[in-house]
Amino acid sequence: MRVTLARAARVFVEYDHPQAGRYRTPLSEPGAAHAIPLVRLRPETTYDYTIFVVDGSVAGNAALDGADTAAGPGGRFTTGPLPLRLAAIPMKARGRSSQPLILSDYRRGYHVFWDEVGGIVWYQEGVGAIAQLPAGNLIFLDRGLVEVTPLGAVVNRFERHGAAANPHHDVAVFDAERVIYLSRDSANGGPAEATFDNLRVWDRESGHFEQVWNSKDAWDLMDPALRVRRPNGKPFDWTHLNSVSIGPRGNVVLSSRARNQVVSLSADSWTIEWQLNGPDSDYEFPNPNDRFYGQHTAAQLGNGNVLLFDNG
Repeated sequence: MRVTLARAARVFVEYDHPQAGRYRTPLSEPGAAHAIPLVRLRPETTYDYTIFVVDGSVAGNAALDGADTAAGPGGRFTTGPLPLRLAAIPMKARGRSSQPLILSDYRRGYHVFWDEVGGIVWYQEGVGAIAQLPAGNLIFLDRGLVEVTPLGAVVNRFERHGAAANPHHDVAVFDAERVIYLSRDSANGGPAEATFDNLRVWDRESGHFEQVWNSKDAWDLMDPALRVRRPNGKPFDWTHLNSVSIGPRGNVVLSSRARNQVVSLSADSWTIEWQLNGPDSDYEFPNPNDRFYGQHTAAQLGNGNVLLFDNG
C-alpha cells in the first residue's frame, strides 16, 4: 500500500477481515511517501483498512495508541486469485492449527504458508524443499540454494557447481549463519556407475562451503544387494538421502531411502551416533511388521522418538 503525506510523519496500517483476522503493520520510518507491505492476505478476500499517522516528532512505538496518533483515511480492497497452477492443487484442512503459520512445499513448484485454518497467506515459486531462518528469511532449493525475504526479494543465491556440488531433496537451518543441505557426488574412486550422497554446510555470511559428512566414507556400499538402479540408465543410487533435520540435542537426522534407514550424526564430530532400521541397525525389530521401507521426512522429537512417513 502506498501512502503520501503533506509532511514527514510515521504511519502504520490496520486491516481486517471477519474470518481472516485483524493485523497491524510495523510503524514506518518518518517520511512523506511510504510503501507499506500488507502481509498474511488470503486470496480473493475483501479487507477493510485504516491508515494511522503518528506525529513525526515522536520516536519508537510508544505513541501508537496515544494522543499523537491520528486515524487517517480508510477503505476496502480485495485480493486477487492464486496462480492457476497453485489453485489447481486439491487442498482441504480440518480443525485449527496450534501454530499461527505452517510452511510447506509442493513438488509442483510452489512454497506456501498456511494460516491457522488452512488458508494460503503467502506463496513463492520454487522447486524443492524450504526452511525458515531465525530472522525470518527463507531458504529453498532451486538449481542451488536461494535466500529470499518474506516479501520475496532474493538476497542470496548460489548455483550447483564447484564446492557447492549438487544440492538435492532437503535443506535445514543449522544456526543463525549456517544452512545444512544434502548433496550428491559421483563415484570419485568408488564403485563404478554409482553416486553418493553427502552433507554440506553453507555459511551465508562468508559464502564458504564445507563437506562435513560423506556416505561413501561412512558406509560399506560394496554390497550388490544395496544397489538401487535409477531409471533411464542413470548410475546406481546406493543411499538416496531424502531428508535432513536438526534433532533435540543439535544432532543431525538423515533419512536414507535406499537403505530403509534413519541415521543420527553428532554435530560435534560428524560421526554416526545411531542407525535405525536397515543395514547394521543399532535397534532390533522383534516384529518384522514394525520395520519401515523407503521412508521420507524423518525427524527426532523432543522425547527421543523418531517421526517419519513410511512409504511401506
